Amino acid sequence: MDYYENLLSRLKLLNPGTKIFISKILNREKVLFLEKLIEYLKKINEKEQEVKLLSRDEMLKKVEEIKKLIRDGEPIDNFIVDIFALVREAARRTLNMRHFDVQIIGGLVLHYGKIAEMATGEGKTLVATLPLFLNALKGEGCHLVTVNDYLAKRDTQWMGPIYHYLGLSCACIVAYKELKDKYTLPAFKFDPTYLPPDSRFLYLKPISRKEAYLCDITYGTASEFGFDYLRDNMAVRKEDQVQRGLNYAIIDEVDSILIDEARTPLIISGPSEESPSLYYEVDKLVRKLVKEKDYIVDEENQTVTLTEEGIKKCEKLLNIGNLYDGTHTELIHHINQALRAHNFFKRDKEYVVKDGQVIIVDEFTGRLMPGRRWSDGLHQAIEAKEGLKIESENQTLATISYQNYFKLYKKIAGMTGTALTEALEFKEIYNLDVIVIPTNKPLRRIEYDDEIYATEKEKFNAIVKEIEELYKIGRPVLVGTISIEKAEKLSKLLERKNIPHKVLHGKNHEQEAAIIAQAGKLKAVTIATQMAGRGVDIILGGNPEIIAREETLKILWSKKREKKGVKKEYIDLINEIEERYKKKQEEIEKTIGNNLKELKEKIKNIEKVLYEKEKQIKENFEREIFEKNLLGQFSKYLPKLEKLKNIYEENNEKLQKLTEKFKDSPERLKEIKEITGKSYREYINFKNSLKKRFEIWTKEDIEEKRNHLISFIENLSQEKEISKTYNLIVEEIKNTILGYFKILERTFKEIIGLDMENLNKRITKYIEFLSENQVVFDEKFLLEFKNKEYQIYKNLENAFIEIEKKIFEKYSPEYPQIEKEYEKVVREYEKIQNKYMEELNIARENYEKEKSQYEEEWKKIKEEMEKSPEEFKEIYEQLLEKYKKPWEEEHKKVVELGGLHIIGSERYEARRIDNQLKGRAGRQGDPGSSKFYLSMEDDLLRIFGGERLKVIMGKLPEGEKITHPLITKMINNAQKKVEARNFEIRKNLLEFDNVLNEQRNIIYTMRQDILENRNIDEYLKEYIYEIVESAFNEYLDERIKPYMWNIEGFVRYFKTKFGLNIEIENIENIQNLLSWRDSLKEKIKNLFFSIIEEKEKQIGDFFAELKRFLFLQVIDNRWKAHLRAMDELREGISLRVYAQKDPIIAYKHESFQYFNEMLKAIREEIISNLLRIQVTEKVVLKQREIDRKEFLHKQYDQFATTKEEIEPVPIERKSNIPLKTQKIGRNQPCPCGSGKKYKHCCGKNV
Repeated sequence: MDYYENLLSRLKLLNPGTKIFISKILNREKVLFLEKLIEYLKKINEKEQEVKLLSRDEMLKKVEEIKKLIRDGEPIDNFIVDIFALVREAARRTLNMRHFDVQIIGGLVLHYGKIAEMATGEGKTLVATLPLFLNALKGEGCHLVTVNDYLAKRDTQWMGPIYHYLGLSCACIVAYKELKDKYTLPAFKFDPTYLPPDSRFLYLKPISRKEAYLCDITYGTASEFGFDYLRDNMAVRKEDQVQRGLNYAIIDEVDSILIDEARTPLIISGPSEESPSLYYEVDKLVRKLVKEKDYIVDEENQTVTLTEEGIKKCEKLLNIGNLYDGTHTELIHHINQALRAHNFFKRDKEYVVKDGQVIIVDEFTGRLMPGRRWSDGLHQAIEAKEGLKIESENQTLATISYQNYFKLYKKIAGMTGTALTEALEFKEIYNLDVIVIPTNKPLRRIEYDDEIYATEKEKFNAIVKEIEELYKIGRPVLVGTISIEKAEKLSKLLERKNIPHKVLHGKNHEQEAAIIAQAGKLKAVTIATQMAGRGVDIILGGNPEIIAREETLKILWSKKREKKGVKKEYIDLINEIEERYKKKQEEIEKTIGNNLKELKEKIKNIEKVLYEKEKQIKENFEREIFEKNLLGQFSKYLPKLEKLKNIYEENNEKLQKLTEKFKDSPERLKEIKEITGKSYREYINFKNSLKKRFEIWTKEDIEEKRNHLISFIENLSQEKEISKTYNLIVEEIKNTILGYFKILERTFKEIIGLDMENLNKRITKYIEFLSENQVVFDEKFLLEFKNKEYQIYKNLENAFIEIEKKIFEKYSPEYPQIEKEYEKVVREYEKIQNKYMEELNIARENYEKEKSQYEEEWKKIKEEMEKSPEEFKEIYEQLLEKYKKPWEEEHKKVVELGGLHIIGSERYEARRIDNQLKGRAGRQGDPGSSKFYLSMEDDLLRIFGGERLKVIMGKLPEGEKITHPLITKMINNAQKKVEARNFEIRKNLLEFDNVLNEQRNIIYTMRQDILENRNIDEYLKEYIYEIVESAFNEYLDERIKPYMWNIEGFVRYFKTKFGLNIEIENIENIQNLLSWRDSLKEKIKNLFFSIIEEKEKQIGDFFAELKRFLFLQVIDNRWKAHLRAMDELREGISLRVYAQKDPIIAYKHESFQYFNEMLKAIREEIISNLLRIQVTEKVVLKQREIDRKEFLHKQYDQFATTKEEIEPVPIERKSNIPLKTQKIGRNQPCPCGSGKKYKHCCGKNV
């Protein structure tokens, strides 16, 4: 077997579906593609010697010839061999790096729009230069998508010489928050002649964003490319747009961006006007709720549900009658988010608190993500939980998901070390095949079977034992943990064994390079969150260059600190500050925290007594009502009522016990839940049948009828017969309230006689209010109506509550005293809780203040060294020489010991993340090994492990482990289960986002036409036709009899919307009504056109610019309002399930209605504004102020959540159009022609 046949067989072995002979038939396309790759490789290798003989000028000439042929229409594939050979030679000459054959194969895979899976350390950065250069020759630009700004700059500096040598330009874009120096711009172009004072920007010439996109190849992050697309579609001038067509993109770490970040839409948003105080109030409330009693937690679906007891408790603490009456929707949302914050989001796992802010920890890498925020109020709920200052929520102005953004490119490809496990998703959603590329040197990593223990304690003991054994022989170990919390727990266990080690996690990511550099050294023990899996190479024996650099920093630090009389190392100082802070937290917890726990337990006990009392009181209250209102037949129905009630209570008690027993296996509760639910329905249905038969009404019935009213008001736009439906609802409410009033009067007259008059007045007031108001679909009216109705109903509800309290005293005289005691304890609890949060905040502020002093100093020293490395060259080179020789010896010893050993302390939800951790060992042919330790208490096995595995583990004695390929397979199945669930979530998100994507494409296409002054007159003509047709169909519908036409409404519509006076003669005198109707239609259309033509003559050439501005202003405002409506629709659409509706179908249907309403509003507002333009002495174009925007990454809450804030974008302004200098009165018409007063239009912010 020759070299190329061997390479082909390696390719087939790595790629599923190509290994055996029959694959040529079953998977013919993939097999042929692999064979084609080898054919191309042969030709490129043959071409290499020929290209080596060419001078640079000859190479440039060759590139120009190929460029011309491609732009003349020749297929780009015809030049693969020539270009790949040229780029390979250019890399050899400029960087002294020759593309390996496997890298050539990787480049070919990327060119053909597929994903290349290449192991860590195989040189993906160099691979990308091949397809980028080839595709850039079309002259349409190519994008290389990196995971952060640092890599975008680094790769531009590093690979720039290759492109420059062959005559192509290369640039990078960075986030605006990166721009700290005043001379920098948001983009850089590679220019070997540019030598700035700051060596970090060597060869990077600052340019504008637009110039960067005009370069042949542009590097940048996914978020910046996406945000630029959104910003371009918010621009008010064509020249403000920066991107050109989206041609070809290679996505580095494609699984991170298209899988991990797929649930993170890009959002440009502005601040909303919500008050943060409610978050604090709700946080205090949820701290008083008890898990499993007041709310049920579903860990698998990450949801929290209030129980009946929890609802009552919330209503009592908030002093409201009914939490679910339709007026407290926002409050319910806040409670749910606060409960999620307390139950699913743990400090030092999902987030850390740093510098007074909640900073999200990336679940896939363990890195901190400053600036990102969870959406839908979750981030604010966590800020309230931690007692921090709450940042306001934001309103969406423009949005797109990564999935839909990258689908806009003509061709995309991707590179990563771990994509095969997600191949199905890549194919189904992005139509991208995954091709696994062989390593340049054979992989020597040994992968051991997983070891599984019953408890986490046993698992950690086993890990520590293995670390201890390996430490004794000197073999380096890297331990991967799933969270910061677990990393620190393992660290404490190693400290007890006196094993020196380093901890790397999101809290100290600044020291990442230094820690990882030494992870391959002899006797090195490194504990890391999953962030160790990406971005930094681990070299066996340590990395002498990074070690020398870190030592240089320490020397510079020591010199500066000696002047101040401090001799301690930076790390030691930080560790001391951390330790002091921890001790202070423990002290607060021991004193105030314990007091809080005692009070919470006391509250719990009083609540138990209150609950039992309330239950007994309400039973007696209900019983007496039934006795006195069942017309002497109560004894006849009582036995059955009692029997059904007892059956339900027995089943409910059994359910509570089993819930506690099987809290980790909720699926086992299915049967008992169904039995309990059935018994409850039977009891309630029988009771309701008695109430209906004997016309017995209760306060709950009043609330139910009122909820019907609120629901009707909220969904008024979908109602056809508004007046008729409203009157029916009001009649139902009236009968129910009066019915309950009579029941109280008849049953408890001797107790509440004096209060009945007051109650009667409030009932009359509420019924009169409902009867006197006829609801109409008008936003202002509905808002006023809802506010007024709530106030009047609240007064009525309070009267009912006061009367019920008096009645309840009859059944339990001690109840008011217990309630007072409860309120007293709650107030005490709140007082101590405030003190507790205050003490913690003071401790944290002191800690951050002290720590930041040293951090700033360290950062400055580091920046000085990076800016001017020449000044510290001598120290650095001495240290490098010192560490180089020992490194060679250490490297040899570590290789002999078996290389780096990876220990996984837990399996991740996705096999891909585990593979990233394993990939840290066995880099570029180095030896290595990996082993995972698991326990039945791990989240993955606890939630998804299955009963079979739990039964096996339950039989093991303490400390016993299981190691078997079958068990490893069962764990893989659990991971596949989670991956499938996450895939479905992402797929579901895409279905939702596709709805908005179609609407976005329509709006953005229309907007681009306007921006480029294309088809504006056609749009105007179309709008006028549609407005007139729509009005005729609504008011003068030819399908109904003329006497039913709404002529008054027709005339009023044109008068109020457009200021047109339409005169219509008596239709009884018209003989041919249909002909008259068509004639009137043409007359109105012509009237529109004539007024617009008249305005154009009066204003002159400036009218075209005015039209363009009006179009853009109306489209942007209406689109912004539409996005807000879609956000709100999206939040509640899942509730359609309870109405037996598919949420996606409901979302499509309702969003289509919203979109049509928006388009109609755009048409009417544009035409109305044009018709109402007032010509003054000088017509003035309103110079649009671009608000400061915050740029956010956000994830819809039902799909778990994330948000990213990016600094406001500075807008480069051109000279303003001269404005009218005469002073305008605030109540005068605005000179922009909008028809509004100056103070409500252009003068709003003056």
